[in-house]
Amino acid sequence: MIAMTISALILASAVQASAPSSYPLLDAAAARLVQKYNSATCADLAQERLAPQSAQQEAIKDQVGDALRNDPAMRAQFVNKVAPTVVNKMIVCSFIP
Repeated sequence: MIAMTISALILASAVQASAPSSYPLLDAAAARLVQKYNSATCADLAQERLAPQSAQQEAIKDQVGDALRNDPAMRAQFVNKVAPTVVNKMIVCSFIP
C-alpha cells in the first residue's frame, strides 16, 4: 500500500513537472530548492536552520511567502514541485517524525 502511494506521488510529480508553467521564476526557485535538498547532507541542513538570515534573505523570504499565500495556483504548483523532495529529506534527517 505504501509503495503504491509513493509510486502515485512520483507519477503525479512527473506529470506536473512536464506540464508547461505559468510561473517561470517560481519554477527556477523550485528547481534550486529541490537541487539543494538533493545535494545537502542532514548536517548541512541542520546547520542552515540554526544560522541567522541576512536582511536580504529575510526580504526575499517575505516576498516569496506573500506571493505564495496570495496566489493559490502558484502555491499549489510550488508545493507539487518541492514537497516530495523536501519532505523526504526532512524524514530522512529526522527533522519530522
